[in-house]
Amino acid sequence: MDAKLRVKNSSIKRNLTNFLNYARACQGELEELRERYERAPDVWRQFQEVQEDIAVLLVEKNSSAEDMEAHAQNIDKYEQVYYGAMATARRKLNMGNDQQEDQVAQLQAQIQALGRKTSGQEDNTLKIKLPPLTIQPFHGEYDKWLTFKDAFTQAVHNKNIPGIQKFQLFQGLLRENALKIIATLEASDVNYTIAWDLLKKRYENKRLIINTHLRGLFELAPIIKANHASLRNIIDEVRTHTRSLKALGQLTEHWSTMLTHVIANKFDGVTREEWEKEISMKELNELPTLDEILSFLEKRCLMLEMTERGKAKSETSSSTASKKTEKRIVMATITTKCAHCEGSHSIFKCEKFLKLSPYDRYTETKRLKLCTNCLKENHISRDCTLSSCRKCDLKHNTLLHRNQGQNVEMEKKNSESGSSTLQPITGNRRKCYLA
Repeated sequence: MDAKLRVKNSSIKRNLTNFLNYARACQGELEELRERYERAPDVWRQFQEVQEDIAVLLVEKNSSAEDMEAHAQNIDKYEQVYYGAMATARRKLNMGNDQQEDQVAQLQAQIQALGRKTSGQEDNTLKIKLPPLTIQPFHGEYDKWLTFKDAFTQAVHNKNIPGIQKFQLFQGLLRENALKIIATLEASDVNYTIAWDLLKKRYENKRLIINTHLRGLFELAPIIKANHASLRNIIDEVRTHTRSLKALGQLTEHWSTMLTHVIANKFDGVTREEWEKEISMKELNELPTLDEILSFLEKRCLMLEMTERGKAKSETSSSTASKKTEKRIVMATITTKCAHCEGSHSIFKCEKFLKLSPYDRYTETKRLKLCTNCLKENHISRDCTLSSCRKCDLKHNTLLHRNQGQNVEMEKKNSESGSSTLQPITGNRRKCYLA
């Protein structure tokens, strides 16, 4: 095995094992556990890519069936490590979230009771029944400070109640970095004023707040594969940031062209194509506006949501009683049925498939409607997230790679038989030919 690949493989396996051990041992530090939990899927994807590269090397070296089976068993082992760690972490995070939600619910009840108690002391000339005010906990994000401050000011800060009670309510709604700022203060009338001023001094920084909102706009998460949730996330984020910036005195109404360009660049290929169709009827000199692209996303979001619901309902009605755990393993060695000969092995271990020329492997892959990048079913190479050819970096499997010399001979045979010629594609390392 390549030394660099061996080191990377060992490092990733160590990270997965450390994640499992930490998830099991964690008792209260949920923030670090949450961070590891959110980072784990990326580590798992890297593991899958490395295992695919190792499998290709084993095939190229004509490794024994025992070596291939040992490699498959190693993947099974770390699959159990990964999913076990994710399940343990999710369970502990849910327990922590439930405790925090109970605490917040108690605080909300106190705040609402406080509103009912003090309402009789105010001018009741205009009696309008408003819904109870709900305050979301503040974790220390600059772009959330003004919303939190305004809600807390209305519900608690301006009320005629003891400072120690305000302090307890204030402290109970703070999380993470925000809570650390007042961690050394004890509950008292005097310390409430100090705590309130400390948070204002730290987070009421207009320049930082504006920069945070701007960064949120320019660093919108790109859409890898469009679904209603990802589109809705972009819509909500853009509207939240632009409205906040406008409230801070920024002339966002003049940013339409720039923001439209930023948003469109986050689209996946399909959404980008639909957007270009949407604006194709406009005059050449007429630029699309922010309202138009958000309206486009709203309509597409609704369409995808309805489609996904229908698909989910169909899948549920046709599903069997025994549900199988989803396995996102890139390794074709785990597949129990060969797509080429229907034997009880993966296509990577199929002797008949491996004896074919690279051109014939490619032709057979297309006939079987497999992804030409990972040799798996149910998707095409354009949507495949796995690593590309190790010889030329192009979007196809290493087993399908053909160098220039091989294809000249193949092209002659095709010419004699009347088949279509091969078209060269230039890669990063060498010239590669695909049909």
